[in-house]
Amino acid sequence: EIYTLSLHDALPISAEAGLAAVGEPVTVERLRAVDEVLVTSTSQLVMPVVALDDADVGAGVAGPVARDLANRLRAHLGLAP
Repeated sequence: EIYTLSLHDALPISAEAGLAAVGEPVTVERLRAVDEVLVTSTSQLVMPVVALDDADVGAGVAGPVARDLANRLRAHLGLAP
């Protein structure tokens, strides 16, 4: 089997988790001001961004939102947790 993740998959799952996912340009300054930053992709599903320019994002580790979204996406795709 081949599993893929697209924006089509990620948006409804984000909404189920109570997250507002938007596609828009984001400045580095804005990213530095948040608790968690994550990137979605087919190969990694959810990849937490833990540092920007050598400065920690949040606590510098994957946060609860990234972990929850990763678990939801794995379940959606029928993958083991």
